[in-house]
Amino acid sequence: MPPTFAEQPRGALVVGGAKGIGRAIAHALAARGDDVVVADVVGTAAAACVRELRAEGPSVRSVERDVTDVARVRATLAAGAEAVGEAVDWLLANFGKDVRAASAGAVPFLKLMGVVAGGWQMARAALVAEQRLAAGAGDKPFYEAKIATARFFGDYLLTQAVSRIYLDNLPHIGSSWVTQGKKIGQVALGFGADDLGSVMIEENVGSAAGTTNRTSAAEPGHLIRSIGKIPGQPDTP
Repeated sequence: MPPTFAEQPRGALVVGGAKGIGRAIAHALAARGDDVVVADVVGTAAAACVRELRAEGPSVRSVERDVTDVARVRATLAAGAEAVGEAVDWLLANFGKDVRAASAGAVPFLKLMGVVAGGWQMARAALVAEQRLAAGAGDKPFYEAKIATARFFGDYLLTQAVSRIYLDNLPHIGSSWVTQGKKIGQVALGFGADDLGSVMIEENVGSAAGTTNRTSAAEPGHLIRSIGKIPGQPDTP
């Protein structure tokens, strides 16, 4: 039986892949034959991880990415736009040759397009805000918030979306209203997550870092319904 689309080798971007869970995911993807790009804020650590992966995967490379650096946001945006262009070229070139492969490829392409388009809009706003701040014009707190929003998109929401596209062997991906707040928890449900989380009797990790968010037993269901989705409750303890 030929491999399914999900089983075929693909390209995988692992953000924060130089250590911890990200490193383990990068190793697993390389071992199954995917082309892996390890992105991390510490370029030397990413390069060290790639040296390990070369024994497992056919094609691995590293990139240094820091979402607090606006110049790197600009470069990443350009790379994303280039990836969309390459995807369009592949679909057009292969649709007449293998319509089933092109149709299967159209699904991740549409997801990629949505992620890049969203990132383009936020990155563009951040770059304009940077120019206004450099010129000393306008509302400084407003422009600083624009830049912070773009950074957060790259660091959290983009990672959620990429995880949903590539980790298709995982049935569920959670967002975190506890650490990110209820509004971001809602937004993340549109970026690949399908689990808003639950109510906790006690929480010590986020609160120790100065983050405190609270909810009731009924509110998560309301948050899910308010964005047009249907809430469900697991039957596991």
